[in-house]
Amino acid sequence: MPQSVRIDDFLIDSARREAKGAHRSVQGQIEHWAKIGQMVERSGVLSYERIRSFLSGEIQIDNLNNDERLMASRTLFDQFIDDDFSSVTDELKERDDTYYGSEDGESIKRYEP
Repeated sequence: MPQSVRIDDFLIDSARREAKGAHRSVQGQIEHWAKIGQMVERSGVLSYERIRSFLSGEIQIDNLNNDERLMASRTLFDQFIDDDFSSVTDELKERDDTYYGSEDGESIKRYEP
């Protein structure tokens, strides 16, 4: 029986973009990711506890295997891009330098001083 759950807007937006290319609904994309995550956790290839320990500063990145490092890096990147970028954009504009960005999350645009 379907149930309602709260999901972060960033994840919903990511699922919407991925769903288009995979010809899935947003719900189907999130279910797909959940199944993959479940399989990965059960496989033992990645240890969520070790990744969590790294992200909380309890262990060094050298203690993670290559797959765990990739997941930890991706998690950090996702957390970074989930932040408000207005201050970064303002700083780039003030530096009077060319920079690249995306307003729609899909196409990259070059910004000139």
